[in-house]
Formats: sequence, structure tokens, C-alpha cells
Amino acid sequence: MTSIQSRQTLSASTAALTSQQAPPPDGTPLALVQPPAREQPQPSQPNTADLTLKRALGDQCDWQTLAQQLNQAAQCLAPQADAQAVASVLAETRFKPHPDASYYQKYDLEVGATVDLESFLSAWRATLPTTRTELITLARAATDQSMQHPFGNFGGALSWPLPLNLEQQEATHALIASNSAGLTGLPLIDSRRGVLGYLINDRPLSEAELQDPAKALERLLLSPRAQALGQTLQTRLNGIATETSVNDYVLAGIQLGLDAESISAPDRNKVAGFDLAQKQHWGQSPASVVSALSSHLVNNGKTSAATAKLGAHLLLGRVAPQFLVKDIPENVVYGSQSWTNLCLAVAKIEANTPGATPNMNFAQVMSSAHASDTPIPEETQKSALIDWGVANGIVERKDDNLYSSVEIEQVRDDFNRQLEERATASTALDRPLPNLKEIALAKLEAQFGKGVPFEEKCITADYSFKVTRHHQGTYSMLDIAMMGQENVPKWKTPDSRIPIDALNSHTGINVFNTFKHQFDETITAKKKGLGTTVQHLITQLPLADRENLERGKIDFYQDKVYTLATDFYSPPALTSKSSKLLIKTERNAVTTLYEIDLEKGAIHRLTDLQARTRMHDFRNANKLHKTEILKPAEGAPPGLQGEAPTSALPPQSFSSQRTRYIADTFIEAFDLDNADILKQARGVTTFDQELASREKVREFLLNLVPLRSAIVNFRDGNYIDGAMDLGMDLFGFLTAGAGAATKVGKVVATGASSVAKALKTARIVGVTAIESFNPLSGVGDLAIGVGRLAIKGAKGAATKIQTLLGAADSYGLVAASQKYEATASGTFTFSGHYVEGAAVRKNGHWYAYDVGKMQAYGSPLEAFSPTKILMPPSPTLRVSNRHHEARYNPLSRINRPAATPRVPLPLDEYVTSPITNGALIDDHFTPNRIKLTREKFTLEKNGFFQEMAAGNMPPRPTLPDITDTVPINQLFAEALEKTDVLVLGERHTDVASLIAMRDAMKTFKESGVTAIFVEGATLDAYGLINDRALAHAISKRPGGSTLYEELKKAADEFEIEIMPLEHRYLTRHSDTPNYFGGLDKLPRSSPAYAALSKQRLEEMNYYGAKQVLKNELGGKSVVWVGRAHMNTAEGIPGIAELTGGIGIGIYQKADITQSVGRRAGGQRDTAAALSTTDDSVGDLQIDVKV
Repeated sequence: MTSIQSRQTLSASTAALTSQQAPPPDGTPLALVQPPAREQPQPSQPNTADLTLKRALGDQCDWQTLAQQLNQAAQCLAPQADAQAVASVLAETRFKPHPDASYYQKYDLEVGATVDLESFLSAWRATLPTTRTELITLARAATDQSMQHPFGNFGGALSWPLPLNLEQQEATHALIASNSAGLTGLPLIDSRRGVLGYLINDRPLSEAELQDPAKALERLLLSPRAQALGQTLQTRLNGIATETSVNDYVLAGIQLGLDAESISAPDRNKVAGFDLAQKQHWGQSPASVVSALSSHLVNNGKTSAATAKLGAHLLLGRVAPQFLVKDIPENVVYGSQSWTNLCLAVAKIEANTPGATPNMNFAQVMSSAHASDTPIPEETQKSALIDWGVANGIVERKDDNLYSSVEIEQVRDDFNRQLEERATASTALDRPLPNLKEIALAKLEAQFGKGVPFEEKCITADYSFKVTRHHQGTYSMLDIAMMGQENVPKWKTPDSRIPIDALNSHTGINVFNTFKHQFDETITAKKKGLGTTVQHLITQLPLADRENLERGKIDFYQDKVYTLATDFYSPPALTSKSSKLLIKTERNAVTTLYEIDLEKGAIHRLTDLQARTRMHDFRNANKLHKTEILKPAEGAPPGLQGEAPTSALPPQSFSSQRTRYIADTFIEAFDLDNADILKQARGVTTFDQELASREKVREFLLNLVPLRSAIVNFRDGNYIDGAMDLGMDLFGFLTAGAGAATKVGKVVATGASSVAKALKTARIVGVTAIESFNPLSGVGDLAIGVGRLAIKGAKGAATKIQTLLGAADSYGLVAASQKYEATASGTFTFSGHYVEGAAVRKNGHWYAYDVGKMQAYGSPLEAFSPTKILMPPSPTLRVSNRHHEARYNPLSRINRPAATPRVPLPLDEYVTSPITNGALIDDHFTPNRIKLTREKFTLEKNGFFQEMAAGNMPPRPTLPDITDTVPINQLFAEALEKTDVLVLGERHTDVASLIAMRDAMKTFKESGVTAIFVEGATLDAYGLINDRALAHAISKRPGGSTLYEELKKAADEFEIEIMPLEHRYLTRHSDTPNYFGGLDKLPRSSPAYAALSKQRLEEMNYYGAKQVLKNELGGKSVVWVGRAHMNTAEGIPGIAELTGGIGIGIYQKADITQSVGRRAGGQRDTAAALSTTDDSVGDLQIDVKV
């Protein structure tokens, strides 16, 4: 589930850093915040705008320097460096802040002054990293931030979380066209040039500035003309004034001038009337699409030829920044799967740092997306899938709202299936042939140990009587192991180092059959991989070529070289065959020749001259070069070679019968079954030399398929990952070399799907399978005006309210409340949509508040209804609209906020309802509703236990047959063979369970465990795991914090999720601090203690058992609780009984020689309370030596 997969606070903090948002609630590390933007005390002046931009650019330089210094600091640390070592390197590493930056100005530093990293991060209110991993994560986030220009994605007010609405866009465009404000230089002679032309007329740009869009905008926006225009727009639209608001309005004006068509006719794939997704672009490079857009702008009078590139860059930066990524490899073409992967990676990064990706290269984008846990909204994934599905003939192109969930699911299935096939092929083509010598040496070492001279040739056959002697030479033990013969003679040797008796007694020493089996498997995998490669290369072609190969009559040809005999009777001998395949197509009376060339990783259409040259036979001395027609692949269905009728839909090139026919023919021509390949892999032995001289075999597979060619050894000083070996394969995947696997960390998102496993095996960076969509969600709202992702942005802003209102001492909360009359979350309408978000009040008006930038924006909100309000620390005088003598009454009906719709309680069982899905619904626990919610929970809990008491308890599993002590991991493995749920019970002051689970994670994984449920952890309102209370309690145990971090790291390594077992209010009672404190203070024999203990056991065991039984991740579960919750205690069924699991008590002991597992000694009184010294609890027990 997404909320669980996104549980890691470290990942959340990275998003906070890259968006410069206010710090999250206490306990979230690495949140780096931007001091709130200051409001303009008066209308903006050019010098104010200049200073604001300089400060922002200075901050950008500081981000870059910070990233470099953090990376250097990380390289100085050992992988397992402790918090003290990290703190030391932060204190010792210094750099010079930029003179224009916020930090330099705030602290009024002297020229050349330096600051240490600890002080700099603390000034930005960042929680300091305590591990090398946290430090690297912070460095990556700072790097992404440094890539973002102060102008963001150049959309200005159209890129606000709530962009200009339709009426405001029309008003902006009309003001320029009519000059209703009387601005100098308007109206334009050619109105098509819009705001960009208006500003360039006043301040022409140099050739260098035209090539650098950011520099060009810096020059244009600081001009008096631009500032006057922005101020006019802000006044006309009644916008709140901030340091950046004037520039935001100007940028919006530039965009609307270039893309006026989208105001009245929005289309997700169109910009300035230009269709980015038109079929002519399929199979073309992104650069060619950008060039076509530039030409379109010139042809339609929107720019001059000189400014076309600038105009195209400004438009694409806002609506399609993936086209602007630098160094996109040639095999990443529009409409391909690798292009879709790039689009999704860009969306991940742009969600946190808009405008960053055009300043990044392809490898940086994929690597950064790989390290990010930012979820991609469903609508973004769906739009990318639809574009891919249309280009690949899976669905027809139509309005987004017309696609059914069935069609989208079909595209998703096809996408994931092809992704898996490509990843599997990438691994297969890179798979080395097995080496007979290596296998034989491993076998010899296993049987005879090390130190034996296996390669010493000192062994001969011991023939005792006259027979045909096949083995007449001198051999080594290695030769004998590699012979591949069953009937071998008895051996002898004069060398005492050779264990000759043992050698003669070992009948299973020969490893040739093992080698042959591995060889056959590898060749089969490579053949399938080659077929997938050909399928992939066909999908990369432009549509016209795909249709020729799909629907035209086809013939296959291959170049061969023959050696002529010296006599007149012998036929020419075949010497070699080309690894390339020629395909001739005839369609609509037009003949075209294609060449499949894996060395170049492409299929090329040959020109007429090339075709005539290639199809011509010639002779060179005694070598005859011929281009011969090939027979169809064996087993191919009849009729696949003939011309087929045209279809309205593009061909499904990857999976069509014709494509598979072409691929099969290529595999046959490639001749992987050639005996020479087996000889190359087998190597040569003495016996082989006796039978025949070894044939020379060229390196047939090693260099033929270049797996990593386009991007090798990617390095960038800003990335700690720069030391990794990253490469580009034929399928457009960025892959991590074998030596870089540990540096990559997690390769692909966690998950047990076959797609995820294939991607992980291939070490593919930045690519994941597309998960199932919410069946209730549609494709709607993919485009609403030129503010393409407006509603998505609004919802995204709403999810950040937690930052604003989540903690009383939150920096964002304090800063916002001190700056404005009031700060609140609430509901309002925007463009006909019901939106929830954050707002601030100024001069009696509520304005939307961008929590990421800590800045208000836009015009007053319509019908804002606050639900949570924070007033400023010092009350401000409110002036009523009524007569001055009428006293202001905050409780009067006229001043009350409008009622907000309540979230109804689910009609089904609360703890398992899909409406809550375990997450906290705040509205259910407000002071006037919490009692009702608890009553529902209690009734359902009581009913559950009554049902269990009536004989509906799950059957108990058979316990493992353990009569003596066994290793701990063996006990875990045997128990998991008997049940799907293990419940581990501990004493909360011990560390034994932490050690046992940490060391058993590999066993858990191999036994099918996918989740570890932990007592003390809950889900918050955003579906994120909150284990701060648990971590705090563990920190009080000796070495507890370190062990807990090691446990979580091990779980992550083996893709096992840490899942919450409790609810903030229903089991933790967080509204009443120390609610269960009496369990530590009351006499254990008192009725009050018994009642409180029973309540805790019932609530926790019921809620926890229900969470485990939901089995959201599939697979088996481990549950980690206190011993009283494990098995039945005080008459309350334990979680083990309620889930049909096995309870294992874990005990910490210092007086044992080693840690062991054992079976329970005898029956205990399940109606009695547990004692701290009782070590008989559990169906099984584990003793851990500590």
C-alpha cells in the first residue's frame, strides 16, 4: 500500500528539503526550510526586484556548494559511521556563503567569511543528519534544489498550486491585446508576439542570452517595462503583493501570449496550438519535437526566428519539461517505453523542485528519481500511459475523459508486461556463458579442499592389461573433471600431493553435464533476449517504418562469405555469416530495405543507393561475398510474409505475430546453437587436444550486443553516486554496474511482483512498474486550462497542511501566524471544484498559502470556510463592518465560519473499513465526536470477542517437532512452515527481540514474510507510519536506538515492510496523556489495575489482530509485541490465538553459552497475569544471550 511504502521519514524529509517547505512535525529528520518570503511594503520597484533575484540566485549557489560539501563530507566517513563521527565532519567542514545569499545577509558576514556545515544547516532549521546515509540523502536533495532556478518552471502564476482561473487568464490576455491599462509600447503592431515580444522590443537580447532562457528572463523581468506590467496585472486581479508576485504575473503573461489557444481549448498534449503527441513524432528524438515546436512558433507569428528557441523552452519548461532534459540518449525516442519512464521520472522531481529537470541530464534525472520516494499522482501516471498506449496501438486516441478504467488497465498491463520482458532480456544479454574450468575447480575444491595442485599435469591412465588405450597423455585433476566422459580408466601418479585414491573413488567428479545444463539455459535465455531486442527495436521506429514491417510483404537476407576451393569440383565453403539481418518490404508498390544492426542497437532504413550496394554480390580474391535470401523461421504460421491490409490503429509492434516472426527469423540467422560457441565456453583440455586441434572462435557474444554504450561512468561532482558505474543499455534503461549495486541501495521500489524482481535483477535505475489504480478514480482533471495540473496542485498543497498546523512549535506555523492576521486550513471552491487547502488572512481577505514556499499568493479565495484557525500570538484589533459602537462578538452568527461537511463514520467495522484503511481520520476524533467513535469501536470489539468465545477462534497450527534446543533461525523457519503469523513477545526493557529479528531477516524473507507489525506504531492522517513513540521508548534500552535502526535497515534490505499495529486514539488514547500509566503505578492485585490491564489487552489485541488479518501485502507476517499480547493472558485471547498464529516468547539472558530456540516447557495458567520473571510464556521460546 502506498502509505506504507512511503512511510520512511527520511524520504519525506527529502521532499521537504527540495520544496523548501516548513519543517514537518517533530521527529522528522532532515527537513530544510526556507525563511518565509517577505511581503513588499509598497508596490514593487525595479531595485527591489533586482535585490530579490540576486538573493535567490545567491541561495541557489549556496545549495550547490552545500551539496558538494556534503558529498565530500560523506566520502570522508566510513559506511557505518556513528552519529559522533557525522557531527564531527559537519563541524569541521566549512565553505564560503555567497555574498548575495540569505545566510550571508542575515548574519552580516565579512568578505571571505566561512561557515561550518553544522551552523549553516542549523540556521536553516534542518535536523542534522546522524548517519552517512542521511547525509547523502540530504546532499541529493540539496543538489536537486540547486538545479531549480528562482523562476521555477517559468510558469509564474500559472504554476501556483492554484493557478490563475479561466476568467483571470482571459483578463490577462485581454489587457495586453487592448492595452486597457495604457502601458507604454502597447498595443503591439503584431499582437501575435504577446508579452515576450513586448518585453524584447524594449530590451533586445544578445545571442548568448537567447541561448540561455534563464538569463534571458532575468534580463527581461528586471526591466521597468516588465515590472510595470506585472504591477498592473497584480492590481487588476486584486492579487496579494509578495516579493515574487510581480514576476509571477509577468511570467504568466508571457505564457499566455505564447499559448493563448489553451485558455479556451485546453489539451494536455497541445501547447501554442502545437500537438506534441502527433503521430509524426512517434519514434523521433525529443530534440526533433522541440525543433518542430520552434518552427511552429515562427510560422504562426508567435516569435521571430531568433527568439523561437527561447519561446519553445519557456513553454515546455512549464507543460513538458521532459523534452528539455539534457543528453537524452538516441534510443529514448518519443512514444517508446523508455520515454514514458523518463516522463514519470521527471514528474517525480518536478513535484518537489519545479524547473529543475531542464538543468539536469538524463542520468541525473533517472538517478534522482530512483532515490526519491515522492509518489507520482495517479492522473500523471495515467496520462503517460495513455500517450504510450496510443503510440503503440493499444488504444485509439480520444479525449482523456472517454477512456474507461478497463482500457487504462489494459494499457497498464501491457506496459508492465513489456517492461518485465525488456528487463529480463537486458539481464539475459548481459549474462556470461558458464565457464567449465571455473565449475570444475569449484567442484574439486569442494571435494578435496584447497591447497591441492589441481592443474598439475602428473596423472596417467593405469592400464593393467592390453586394451585400446584412449587416454595416453598426462593429465591434471582439472583435465579429468572437465573430460565429459563417463567411462574413464583408473588413474595413477608419482606425485604424493595428488589424492589419487580419493580421485579414483569419486565417481561424481565430472562436471561436464552440470556445465552443459547451465550452458543450454544461458543460450535459451539469450535467444529469448535477442528476440525481445528485435521486438523492442521495431517499436522504436517511426510509424511509417513500423507499418512497413507490420503490413508489407517481407523477405529476409543475410550477408555470407564463402571461400572458393582450389579445385573445380568442391563447392565454396561457408566462412562466415554477418550478424546483421536485411529485411526487404514491399507495401503499396514501394520497396524499402531495412538492416537490423545490434552492434549499433538500431534498425536502419537504407537509402536507395545503400540498398543497391548491399544487395550486390562480389568476389575478392578467393572470397565470395553474397547476400542470400533466408527461409522463413521454422514453425512460423503461414501467410506472415505477405502484404496485409492497412488498419486504422497503429500496429502493436512489440507483440504482434509479424514482429515475433521477424524476431524468430533473426534468432535463427544469429545461430546461437552454433557448436563453436559451446567450444568457446567449454574451453580446451588435454584430451581435446589429443582428438583434434582446437578451432579458433571469434568473440561471438562478448562484443556483439553492446549492453552499456551511451552513458558510461557517469560522474558529476554534485552527486555522491557519481562514483557509480552507470550505463545505458539497448532498451533505454539506465543500469548500475555490478560494483555499484550496494551504492544504489534499493534498486526499484520494494515489492514482490515479477516486474519488480526483473527490474531489480537487471539493476535498472529510476524505473518502476505501474501499480494498480484506484478503481473509483478516472482520468478527469488531466487538463484544466493552461494551469495543467491545477487541481492536482491544490490537493498537493492540502496534504502539506500537516506542516502548517501539525505542531505547536512548528516554524512554519509560528512564522505564518506572526505575519498574517490568521492562519488556517479550510475549504473553498476553485474553478467549480471543491478544494481543501491552507490559507492566510490579510486585510480581512483569505488568500491561498503555498506551504512549500511559505508564501501567500493570488486573489482572495471564494467562500473560504476555515476548519482550523491559528491566531497570531498577540491579538490584532478587528474592525466590524457594523457601526463603531457595536462591539465585535467573535461568537455571533455573522462572524462564524461556514459549517464544513463532516466525514461520516463507516457503516462497516471501523478498524477494517476501506474508508479508514487504518489511517487517522481527524474528523472522527474531534472533541464532540471522539466519544461516538469510541463507542462504535468498543461495541465492535466486544462483539468480536463474543464471537471468538462462541467457538469461532481460528484453528491453532501444529507446532514444530522440536525436542531439543535449535538455532534461532531454524526455529523461526520451522515455525513459519506451520503458520502464516508469528507473534514475538518481549519484555519492553530488553533488546533481545531486536537482536533476534535483525539477525533473522534473511530467514523471514526466505520463508515468505512480507510485513513486521510493531506495537506502538500508528498511521497518521496522511497514511504515513508514525513510530516516534516506539523509537523513543526503545532509545531507553541499552543500545536500543542503534539496534532498532539496524533492524529497519535489514527489513528494507530484504523488502519487508514495517507496519503499524495500533491506532493513535483507539488503542494509544493520545488525547489523554499517560492514559495507561496506571499499569506502572497501581498495585497489580488491585481491581483498578485489573480493569485497566484488561482494557489495554482487549483494545490492542483486537485492533492488532484485525490489522494483521487484512494481509494487505500478501505473504506471511511477524508481529512484535509485549508478551502479554502474544498468547492468551488474563483470560484475553492473544494475537497468536486470534490470527491462528504461533507465539514465540523472547527472553534476554546473560548466563547462557549461546542463543537458542526451544519448545515451551509446560502449560501455564492463561487466566493469570504475567510476571516479569516468567519465562514460560509462548508456544515456543527463544533465549538470547546478551
